[in-house]
Amino acid sequence: MKQYCVFGSHIIPLSKAGLPLNDLGILRGYAVFDFLRTYNGKPFLFNEHWARFKRSAHLVGLSIPIAKSVALQLMVRLMKKYGVKNASFRLVLTGGSTINGMTSTAPLFYILYESLHTLPASVYTKGAKLITQEYLRPFPGAKTTHYLMAITLQGKKRRASAVEVLYVHNKLVYEASTSNIFIISKGALVTPKDSVLPGITRALVIKLARTLKLKIVERPVLVKELFTADEVFITATNKELTPIVAVDRREVGGGVPGPVTQQLLRAYRQYCSSY
Repeated sequence: MKQYCVFGSHIIPLSKAGLPLNDLGILRGYAVFDFLRTYNGKPFLFNEHWARFKRSAHLVGLSIPIAKSVALQLMVRLMKKYGVKNASFRLVLTGGSTINGMTSTAPLFYILYESLHTLPASVYTKGAKLITQEYLRPFPGAKTTHYLMAITLQGKKRRASAVEVLYVHNKLVYEASTSNIFIISKGALVTPKDSVLPGITRALVIKLARTLKLKIVERPVLVKELFTADEVFITATNKELTPIVAVDRREVGGGVPGPVTQQLLRAYRQYCSSY
């Protein structure tokens, strides 16, 4: 099957797209991105993803050379090219070519189509495992392409049969490599707020929790709280709400997905199904 992408403001064959060898995204990792999926054939929460994409670009000093409405139209056209109803998309903005290895000239924008990859259904009924890593992301409020730590830990994650790597620092929990984290403690939904990426799924879960009259607390979370929490789950575009039943080699949440997590997951999927 022939593959396509959006490059600049045009849809072209993926094989004909390419970045200059002196692109700052390659030389210095100077690039941001966003990742979204579709439900019912529609880009899910596109406005929210675009706002975060724009904020990420602003935080690192890049400007997006395309209008939001044009990007959305191109994304829909790209999906039609593949003849599918549901897919994932990766919006990328690099620093573009440079003459001195440090200064950006004209940023480059492109969109990659990706097949939809989701977790096995058993993960949502049985729960999943995290492994921890001492690490605090640079520019945590921006979704940059700097994933060196996450990439180097993929082998360790697989060997541990873990679904994610959880970043901790100075005895505090922050975020997972591609997810946000929540705990249920003393009847409250608790999640870190500072020095983490503002997840789109995270924000929707908080919104849904409010409709369910759950108490929500955004504050620093101690690592030791993971092991005393009633429930633990992570959120991400391609993971939805994933129950966590173990961290490293220790059980959390009684070793089974908890009732509040299941309630929020049902509310989330109902929201998505009617989107």
